[in-house]
Amino acid sequence: MSRRVWAVSTAAVAVLIAFALAFALAPDGDDAEAESSRRAGTPSADDRARGAGADGSAVSATPSPAPLPADADPDVRVEQLVDETARVLAAPTGVDDSTLDRLATIARDSALGEVRAALQEYEANGWRQKGRPRLVDVTVGRLRKNGTVVMVRACVDSSRMKLLDEGGNDLLAGKSADRALNVYRLEREGTSAPWLVVAHRFPDDASC
Repeated sequence: MSRRVWAVSTAAVAVLIAFALAFALAPDGDDAEAESSRRAGTPSADDRARGAGADGSAVSATPSPAPLPADADPDVRVEQLVDETARVLAAPTGVDDSTLDRLATIARDSALGEVRAALQEYEANGWRQKGRPRLVDVTVGRLRKNGTVVMVRACVDSSRMKLLDEGGNDLLAGKSADRALNVYRLEREGTSAPWLVVAHRFPDDASC
């Protein structure tokens, strides 16, 4: 799989990727930290849609997504990021400041920048994502730096995901592996503070 194709976007992340398009980050030497293991149509992101359809009929607004819990464990936080990225990439032209604010409650730094870059690229090219990646295996590493840093390794299955151009053609068809290993770094300000995804990358061997 190309380093710019998600095991999402992703970063697909992916982000996605995992995310449909993702941007690999330089290895930080923490891959060996992984130790304890846990767990073994996409709705439109345009929650603010109003007005009429092309035929003049009324268009119903999609209900706003439920608030994201602030006390999510690291593996849950990663899953939230994958899900939220898929949701916004399903309708990138409908993303507004409130959506970006929502993403900022689960990610920051390069991880959030990765999603923003994917949104810009999708909108510029008229792309949209259909379907969601699935996390089929997640491993949470040891807590580091007094419990404020942790690495999460996630095998992301994107076999149900499509990257569609303006003509409805799947740009990923036959061009990428269905599964890819993604590595996420999460940090928090203190042991009672929420975890945020701060970085995402693919290891040299992303098979899983």
